Amino acid sequence: MAKKRPREKRDVNVQLVEIFEDLASENETVRMKATKLLLARDNLSHEDVLSIFRRLVRGLCSGRKAARPGFSVALTEFLVQYASGQSSNPDSQSLDHGEILKVIRDQTRLSGDVTGQETRDHYLGKLFAAKAAIESKVFFQSKATDTWSQILDLIFEVAQDKLWLREECGWVLVETLRTLQGVSGDVYAQLVIDRLHSAGFWRSLEGVALWVIAREKFSTLKMPDDIFRHNDPLCRSEKPMLTKILKQTDASDRSEDEEKKAMKTGIWTSKLHFAWEVIFASCLKEAKGRVSFSDLWNEVVDEGIFAPSSSEERKHRGFLLVQRYMTNIPADNIPVVLGKNFVRCLVNQYAQGKRYLHTIAERTVKAIHNRATSDGQAASVILQTLIVSRGYANFDNQTKSKTIDKVLRELPLEYAEDVIQGFGANIVQPGIDDVKLASSKRRVLADYLLLIVRSLASPSSGDTRELHRHTMENALDVLVQAAYFDHDHATESQKVIQPLPRFAEQDHSEPAYHPYKIVQTLRTRITGGSSSGLKADEEVQQILQQSLKSLSKLHAKAISKKDGGSVAAYSALELLFSLNIIQACSGEADAAKMLEELQECYKSLLKDKSAQGNGSETVALVEIILTLVSKPSRLFKSIAQEVFSTFALSISEEGLECMFQTKESTGGLQELFEENGEGNEVDMDDASDVEEIVSSDSSGESDSENVDSGGDPGPEEDAEMAEFDRKLADALETRRADADAAIAGNESSDESMDDEQMAALDPVMANIFKERNKETSKKKEQKDAKENIVQFKSRVLELLQTYIKQQPLNPLTLSTVHPLLSLIKSTSSKQVSEKACDLVREFMKLYKLKVDGSRDKKAYKRARKILPGVHDLVVEGGSKAFVSACSQASLLLVKVVLNNGGTMDEASKQYSRTFERMADLQCKFQISLLQDFDNWLTSAKPVLLGAAK
Repeated sequence: MAKKRPREKRDVNVQLVEIFEDLASENETVRMKATKLLLARDNLSHEDVLSIFRRLVRGLCSGRKAARPGFSVALTEFLVQYASGQSSNPDSQSLDHGEILKVIRDQTRLSGDVTGQETRDHYLGKLFAAKAAIESKVFFQSKATDTWSQILDLIFEVAQDKLWLREECGWVLVETLRTLQGVSGDVYAQLVIDRLHSAGFWRSLEGVALWVIAREKFSTLKMPDDIFRHNDPLCRSEKPMLTKILKQTDASDRSEDEEKKAMKTGIWTSKLHFAWEVIFASCLKEAKGRVSFSDLWNEVVDEGIFAPSSSEERKHRGFLLVQRYMTNIPADNIPVVLGKNFVRCLVNQYAQGKRYLHTIAERTVKAIHNRATSDGQAASVILQTLIVSRGYANFDNQTKSKTIDKVLRELPLEYAEDVIQGFGANIVQPGIDDVKLASSKRRVLADYLLLIVRSLASPSSGDTRELHRHTMENALDVLVQAAYFDHDHATESQKVIQPLPRFAEQDHSEPAYHPYKIVQTLRTRITGGSSSGLKADEEVQQILQQSLKSLSKLHAKAISKKDGGSVAAYSALELLFSLNIIQACSGEADAAKMLEELQECYKSLLKDKSAQGNGSETVALVEIILTLVSKPSRLFKSIAQEVFSTFALSISEEGLECMFQTKESTGGLQELFEENGEGNEVDMDDASDVEEIVSSDSSGESDSENVDSGGDPGPEEDAEMAEFDRKLADALETRRADADAAIAGNESSDESMDDEQMAALDPVMANIFKERNKETSKKKEQKDAKENIVQFKSRVLELLQTYIKQQPLNPLTLSTVHPLLSLIKSTSSKQVSEKACDLVREFMKLYKLKVDGSRDKKAYKRARKILPGVHDLVVEGGSKAFVSACSQASLLLVKVVLNNGGTMDEASKQYSRTFERMADLQCKFQISLLQDFDNWLTSAKPVLLGAAK
């Protein structure tokens, strides 16, 4: 048996193996540490250096982990140390240029049967090795042009053999030209230009980028004369050629394979080619004779890449371009980037999540929003471009996003005026012939203006306050001009589409200032000779003029603050005048009549100077507000609520009492029954409830649900129907079918009438149905009147709700408790009763128990006075809801007593007396009253014990 050959022993450097392993780590820190260990090795011989160099180049041909980034950095630093004579060990021998090139070629050469992956790895290794050699700058220190030419040969071999690596090769050369600028490398740069010319790569993205960089960095280079006109690929004469190159189509009509090959880039990639940035950055620098950025972008990107017939891949590249330039492009060029075709494509792709480009469209919108929020000037340009220039006023609705909304809310104050003026001009001339589409766009623009006004509702202090006020006035001026006036600068053809009056009906956040500024603008324009859009008779115009004069005087008094307690009344009247003038200009029928009533109120307020400050002025205002809420109009309801909230804090006891007195509060109700006629009797049981009115959270519009609106007919309706049938049968000389069946032996009833008999019946039938319609009309009027009464109660309840919410600690507010309870007990409207109950509970929750030693004698006395009356109502008995409301009211009054110096003994004695009375009178024992008191006492015990300590 043959003896085995002994295995040859090999000297393996374990530390070096570990270093090479770490160079391929995916952790960057590990890779950098391994590079430092490799460079720190000393006592290396020339063979050791050469061996390490071979291993580093071979590592670039590996696709495992992060081998190429790690070995590339290590190779660059290794060449800096061992190919330039800078080794820390003087005995080490440096690598010469010939050895470096030989090792790179040998280690990246393909031999034998290799797979496609191995071929790819070796070409990448060759490119990375050449890049590392260039970055080490070892070839630029000794003017070694021959060696530099061989390095360029390596790069161009890769670019010609593998089209998919041409972009990376071009990028390496571009970075090389930028590096050579600092080492006086005109000679090396010229070699790059000559090599590009011989390879025929000029008419490609890489070639144009290299030409532009070479001319910018080296002015003395000799460029080929037969490639581009005027020796510049960006000159206007070369625009068609440049467009084809950027679109990556054939650059000429020639059919040579070399020319077509120069244009191709291999495969489509999801990243943006570096040449785009180089070319467009150069176009942004305006130069005589060169194509402008806007012209090139419009033709190549907007009309080319984003053309309707363009492929999804090209549009993806276009979105990348927009994202890239949206970050830092000058604001003046943003409208160019947001081209017509691009915005259309963006909206289409963003609106539907199933689109192929939906994700990148979302990123593009985010990039636009980020630029707008970081740059106020850019935000102004973006808004006007998308909404005005491109016509996408409904951008947010179409994309199902809140992009425009967010940008408007974050718009800086100093740029808001530009946006307002742009939107205002677009309201005047929307650029749409269709009336409905123009109206829709105007409404959206008005909403945007309103959003700007609301976002600026809180003015800053200091120097910006005046700018804030000026901006607000400009926004209101635009709305008023669009709503009420013809536009002097509009042509006759543009006046076909009239402004929408509803623009002036927007709700503003501040109750007094904004409506007054609108009216002030109206007055300025009317006195200035502007043509008003209001078509009204002379009497209405005169009322409007008088109201404008009164409003100016009121505004002066309201801001002077000389009349003390009347300031609130003046402010409330100012708001009433403003809102009603706006409504009069909008064509509201009742506004003129309301202005006349306001004039009378204003005159009486001025005459009664002795009463100013004692509360009588608020009584007049309350009467006007009650008149407003008695109108079956949601508009008047909102006006009453807004005005009442402005002076609720200063309302006097007389003004509050006015809301509970029938004589003062039902004056406006009489108008509800004027249409019914003298013969129509209305059940006034519901109207009597106005004496005791309270408020709640519910809307007054739903009170009509309490009125019967259907169901089975009652006995009265059956009798009326029988009478109607009898009259009809007498006129026709017939009987009902059941009557015919009951009469036996009767003659046949099939005999029909002739034409003369039928004609004779017409007047009789007409009278019968006329009487029937009168009865139905009277019933309907009665029903409508009852609904209006309930609605009136609900609206007054809402006014009291506003007052209670604003003044829960005011002793005057306690005067609402007893009327509330009386209304709950007496009203026949379930809806009103529920609202009153809810308000009592809300009042009880708003008033907090705080036994802190502070005392209000008025509140204490008023609570002690009202509390027995509440318990008297409980003793009288009532529904479950009524007793519950009384219990809540009693707890409220107990809290008032305790907060203002009272004791728990006082409350306990009142509850004891109440239960003794119920026992003596043998009435129904209301156990819920005691349960509610016990539960509340348990929850309030910590506060009471804390106060006792």
